[in-house]
Amino acid sequence: MGNSSKGFYFDFIGNRKIAFIVSIVTIVLGIGSLVFKGGFNLSIDFAGGTLVEIRFSDLPEVDKIRSAMDSAGFKEVVIQRVGDEHTVLIRVPNPEPVAGKGGEEAGQDMGKKILTALQPTVGDTKLEVRRIEQIGPQVGDELKRSAQLSLLFAIAGMILYIAWRFEAKFAWPIAIIGLATIGVSTWNVGITLVIIAALIVLLIACVFFDYHFSFAAIIALVHDVFVTVGALSLMNYEMNLTVVAAILTIIGYSVNDTIVIFDRIRENLRLMRGKPTIQILNDSVNQTLSRTLLTGMTTIFCVSIFLWLGGPAIKGFSFAMLIGIITGTYSSVFVATPILYVWDKAVKGGIFKKA
Repeated sequence: MGNSSKGFYFDFIGNRKIAFIVSIVTIVLGIGSLVFKGGFNLSIDFAGGTLVEIRFSDLPEVDKIRSAMDSAGFKEVVIQRVGDEHTVLIRVPNPEPVAGKGGEEAGQDMGKKILTALQPTVGDTKLEVRRIEQIGPQVGDELKRSAQLSLLFAIAGMILYIAWRFEAKFAWPIAIIGLATIGVSTWNVGITLVIIAALIVLLIACVFFDYHFSFAAIIALVHDVFVTVGALSLMNYEMNLTVVAAILTIIGYSVNDTIVIFDRIRENLRLMRGKPTIQILNDSVNQTLSRTLLTGMTTIFCVSIFLWLGGPAIKGFSFAMLIGIITGTYSSVFVATPILYVWDKAVKGGIFKKA
């Protein structure tokens, strides 16, 4: 929607249904991909096993490489093309431990076995082994739990900050729930279930205690994480430690962008007292839009360079960051603020009705 007196002006609240449909479809596609594939494509960091990166002078068909590995007795082998057309990653999950040999030595032995298995297939083609990594299943499980705990603590910390920042007078219920969640996570339980259960309880608490900003910010935060992990699944990226680091960064980035807009909304509640709710929200988003877009675009530019030139080692990290920044920028204006409007409209005596 244009407005000559204000320059560019868009009706974010009026177009909220379109934004909600786009978000729902995107999340459903991502979750559907995860269900169809049976979960994340876990990297060697979490699944354990041996990974060998090989560059061929003349790369044979991937099916021939897989057939050679099967003939040599390697099961559940994952083969991926990376970088140029002549490089592949071969991952053999959960290798049998070799008595008296450490992880690095065992990995070297497994790498030699993989190269031996490939020799009849490649013929005179020259092979260059670029790296060999070996992680045992126990280490992989420990890394997986550490990554889950990191996500839990990050989400809990962000939600506690949101509660203190916007619902300071009544923040104690969310603080108690957050601390209880962190306490439960120290038990030997599934961290993913703890995160899901805690978010459900937090949203119930937001409804019961009539929170507004916290409710919208939590929905936007969950939205960003779901879209990012869904995109990773759709594009078949591995879930590794660098991707987890990207998701942690996205959580902080998304919340920061949302808080900037919410601060302007709270300021306009005083400056525009008596004005229609939609006008207050639309004005607030449009007033901060240039800051939101400039911050997002400069970050997207840098991450795009990483994705283009960074190489396979940080490709998953760069892709997750790119999707997360785009989604975080989008959700701050198209998800968090409209959710705030819908929630406040549904509650008697909401913050805008009191303005």
